[in-house]
Amino acid sequence: MPVHVLGVIPARGGSKGIVGKNLREVGGKTLVEWAMEAARGSELLSDWVVNTDDGEIQGHVTSHRDPSFVWLRPDGLGGDNITTAAVIQQMLPFFPQVTHFVIIQPTSPLRTAHDIDGCLRLLLAGHGDSVVSVEVVEDRHPARMYREVGGLLEPYSDEPPGWLRQGLPPVYHRNGAVYTFERVVIERGAVLGNEMVPYLMPAERSVNIDTELDLKIADLLLRERDEYRELAGTLADPDY
Repeated sequence: MPVHVLGVIPARGGSKGIVGKNLREVGGKTLVEWAMEAARGSELLSDWVVNTDDGEIQGHVTSHRDPSFVWLRPDGLGGDNITTAAVIQQMLPFFPQVTHFVIIQPTSPLRTAHDIDGCLRLLLAGHGDSVVSVEVVEDRHPARMYREVGGLLEPYSDEPPGWLRQGLPPVYHRNGAVYTFERVVIERGAVLGNEMVPYLMPAERSVNIDTELDLKIADLLLRERDEYRELAGTLADPDY
């Protein structure tokens, strides 16, 4: 069976933390637009769609005329407790040709097409049944975390005595930017397979939007990135 990769941008209308989150702007574009831009720039996606339960998001996406179509979720798949896995499972009968899936969450606006294709190259090379984007945990290493027990702090995990931060063994955190997996994984109702391969991303591209502060950080980073690209393009101009 030939390889066919479908990118899915899950963009529901509701959000407890930030009202209308997926249509909020950072760096001059909505979070949905940033996800669409990354999908559009991928060299390895066969197709991609925006999956939503919201009419306003549908209209916003359609006005850009980028994806093949917008996939509207059926009633019952739009609440806070609905998982992305359940949403994609509902799509499976309509996409029998798809062999691999990629989840491109709007909440990671600094992820790029390069990151999507980097994950896919690992997956398609047969290194595992799923690839997930991660960042290295530094100051928030589990060895430096505690839990409260009876009003006192107890170590969450053992920290070797005398170790400096830079001496701790590396630990990785899923940053939410890219999930890619074989069809059999989602058929089992999961997006993380039994053989997960990490795709390492730097902290500056790992911002995940959960709060208003995250929006401000992403906005600053995106504007700085665009200003740098504009300057680099000017310097490359022979008439400059």
